[in-house]
Amino acid sequence: MTPSDFTVGSLEIMLTRILDEFEKRIDIQFKAQEKSINAALTATDKALTKAETAIEKRLEGMNEFRNALSDQTKHFVTRAELEKVESNIDLRLDNIAQDVDEIKSKGDTDTGRKMGIASIVGLIGYFVGPIIGALIALFT
Repeated sequence: MTPSDFTVGSLEIMLTRILDEFEKRIDIQFKAQEKSINAALTATDKALTKAETAIEKRLEGMNEFRNALSDQTKHFVTRAELEKVESNIDLRLDNIAQDVDEIKSKGDTDTGRKMGIASIVGLIGYFVGPIIGALIALFT
């Protein structure tokens, strides 16, 4: 085609073809981008679902742990209970010390000493044994 062959009509046809081709390319690119965006949104939805499930499982585990700690602390000895046991032990040890002093003051016979030592050991076992048993039972 020579410049003289160009007319308004031919120019219009040529521009229409160019615009149609351009529009087709834009449509193809738009559809490709739309597919990419949809794929990304689907992947994001799946990731969010997985994350929500993981968080729910983690929170359930944390709640179970809290409940276990709460159950465990119910069996702990309180300070008041421990102080009461301690004062009871102190009182019993004072009584044993008084008994030892009485035995010493009665005389230093060999039989008296043996009986005194046996009495002391027996008293210690009698008073301290149940307390230790109770403390062990409280902590298990």
